[in-house]
Amino acid sequence: MDSTAASLSAHTSSFRVDERDLHFQLFNVLAVDKTILDTPAFYHVDKDMCIKALDVAIGFAREYLGRSHQAADKSGCERVSSTEVRVPDVYRAVWQQFCEIGLCGISAPIELGGFGTPYVINQAVYSVLYGADPAFCIYPGFNVGAIYLLKKYGTEQQQRDFCQALATPTMTASMVMSEPEVGSDVGAIRTRALREADGRYRIEGNKIFISSGMHDLTDTIVYFVLARVDGAPQGTQGLSCFIVTKQRLNADGSPGEFNHVTCGAVEKKMGLRGNATVQLSFGQDGPCYGTLLGGSENMGLSQLMMLMNLARVATGTYALGIASSAYYAAVDYAGKRVQGASIRSIAASNAQRLPIIEHLDVKRMLLDMKAKVEGMRSLVLKAAQYSSRAMTLQYGSEETRALRRRYELLADLFTPVVKAYCSDNAWLVCETAIQVHGGYGYISDFPVEQYCRDVKIMSIWEGTNYMQAADLIRSKLSLGKSSRAFGYLKEEIAEILAGTHDYPELAEQSGMLAEAFAQIERTLSNFGRWLSSGEMEQIYLMATRFLNAFGDVIVGWLLLENATAAVRAMREGDRQFDADFCNGKLYAMRFFYRNTLAHLSSKLKAISAVDEDFKDLGSQHFPRAY
Repeated sequence: MDSTAASLSAHTSSFRVDERDLHFQLFNVLAVDKTILDTPAFYHVDKDMCIKALDVAIGFAREYLGRSHQAADKSGCERVSSTEVRVPDVYRAVWQQFCEIGLCGISAPIELGGFGTPYVINQAVYSVLYGADPAFCIYPGFNVGAIYLLKKYGTEQQQRDFCQALATPTMTASMVMSEPEVGSDVGAIRTRALREADGRYRIEGNKIFISSGMHDLTDTIVYFVLARVDGAPQGTQGLSCFIVTKQRLNADGSPGEFNHVTCGAVEKKMGLRGNATVQLSFGQDGPCYGTLLGGSENMGLSQLMMLMNLARVATGTYALGIASSAYYAAVDYAGKRVQGASIRSIAASNAQRLPIIEHLDVKRMLLDMKAKVEGMRSLVLKAAQYSSRAMTLQYGSEETRALRRRYELLADLFTPVVKAYCSDNAWLVCETAIQVHGGYGYISDFPVEQYCRDVKIMSIWEGTNYMQAADLIRSKLSLGKSSRAFGYLKEEIAEILAGTHDYPELAEQSGMLAEAFAQIERTLSNFGRWLSSGEMEQIYLMATRFLNAFGDVIVGWLLLENATAAVRAMREGDRQFDADFCNGKLYAMRFFYRNTLAHLSSKLKAISAVDEDFKDLGSQHFPRAY
């Protein structure tokens, strides 16, 4: 055993997961084996292969990532020089095992040696890995998305140069957008691209906050860099995407001479300290060359939109994974920590001391976490199922193409909700996990304080949550006017409501969900009236709050779908899921309806009223303190 493997094995694994819930979501609720795997598009994948992929991911998470998570956080990353950044030592053994068991290939295309599993299975697998050590998972996190980006837009040469290396992986990929004075306003990007006579471009500029931007796990990193060709239009329409590598590639694809990509600093961060988030300079001390993605100028943002949307869903999946780990850690701790007596016998001198999981307020916190985590898991996998179902309908009649478009629109509708709703609620779950642990949750001996630190960036990554809310209102819901995606969502929810007629024990929640969706419809209609009357600013003022309320309704629907599947499993005597597991689904669903969805009316009432104060509120009303 080498020193890094020995260092890794010295740590106790912090990872926990209930794999039954993944199986329940995939095969009992979503029935992916019937709706996706049993189609010509995925003839090469079966249920047993998908379960095996989950088993491999869970085993790797327990034995490797669960051990590296806290150790890497404590050691962090080190900038050795402008061209070398050292990752935590424990990651060397983790990376070697990650490559050996082919985890990157689970979702890579089969022609590159991957398994080509459907997106919904990939998201289930990644939710496991992200929940075990998100900082590590960021290193290969863009690889598969980059492969599909190259296959869609790249030239044949670009595909030959990078796709196989990203699938193996002997390279990692990094999306390079943010600049010192440019965050969300990407149209203001200043990085330049100068045309060269040989068809290459010379890249000059500085970028910040670049995840996995420089590290020593692979010899080469491929950067997808947004830059502006000299003379291109201002704003987003003048941006192009360039493929830049840390080392120029030799004719055989091996790393060659240095390409003058340098690291100015490794960011000192609140969380995800095991991942090298860096400041990069291109062409500062010599010529840095890149090739234009697909050979098309001024198409960069539209090309990268596919990768950005995948990254937004991945951010929600990261948040789900971390929240799930925090929840299971809290359940484990609460079952072991003995303190206090029952409220009924607390005054008795001989009262029996209980595990805190038996105390009512701890049960309340755990049930709140359970409902949120299971709701987020359902949301992530439902969105991925829509994408996967669209993939099964690539060819066929006009009716088939229309059905494919339906699923694509639903997946698009869910994308900002997955990103923003999951990241906001994961933060709340992690905070509650600390509270369950009490004082121990605040110290680093237990993992939950790190989960809280790690998850906070998710509401900022890949477009802040306000940007997701604005996108939901503007692009997906047409500012309250007619939206095909919303119409499809209404039909999906109506189908679940119709199915609950056979389950009288769910009648109360079925009625609540129908009313909740009607309230959402009325709020959207109100936005449409604001648009017509010139009150557009009020729509954007309420966008963040609307996304939260919209997410509550979707999660309420999905938890009801879970409850229906749980009751059906009990009726049919499904031996995979015992009565405790199934009743747990019902408890979580009822808690969410009574404690979250019950407040929807007051939330939407506040959203539907024009807030006149914001018309007069100015910067002078926030005086600076000295």
